[in-house]
Amino acid sequence: MRRYAKIRLRQRGRVSFPFVGAGKLRAQWVQPIGDSSVPYAERAFLGGSTSLRGFMTHQVGPYRAVCYDPQDLKGSAADPDPCADYLSGNIDKTIVPQGGLLALEGSAELRYDWAYGIRWAVFSDVGLLSDSVSTISLDDFRWDVGIGMRYDTAIGPLRVDMAVRPRFPHDTQTGGDRRVYDTLSGVNEL
Repeated sequence: MRRYAKIRLRQRGRVSFPFVGAGKLRAQWVQPIGDSSVPYAERAFLGGSTSLRGFMTHQVGPYRAVCYDPQDLKGSAADPDPCADYLSGNIDKTIVPQGGLLALEGSAELRYDWAYGIRWAVFSDVGLLSDSVSTISLDDFRWDVGIGMRYDTAIGPLRVDMAVRPRFPHDTQTGGDRRVYDTLSGVNEL
């Protein structure tokens, strides 16, 4: 659902409409049939230029560590702890988002029509991922704020957004026995 509204302001005795408020709400619910599970690619994800803009595409956490032996890509799900040899250097570890079965997101944006086809915007996005309605908690919410510019070209609008967000607990998994590459700051943490 999307909604746009012009904001009326008076300027030198006349009504002008330089501001537009824009809002978006989106919900997604994935329901498996019977006792089956939802394949990873079919789970709900958030993040990216049309979702939570402070996150990379489909990179809203929580995250899971996936470990594998680069020499033996067959692997086995029956291994008791596939990450046990990670620090020895024989195992590669990748951090991937888990996604969810329920995704809710909202966005609010205030746009200012400036000149020469350029519009400025300030925005805020909020969203959550969960595996069920009964397990939703405040820790599942993610948010960001940012600014952007829109430029009308002959073939369509060009949009550039910059967003910032807090570091949520699931963004990094620090600990003595884990080594994680933080994609936000480019820092390796132990």
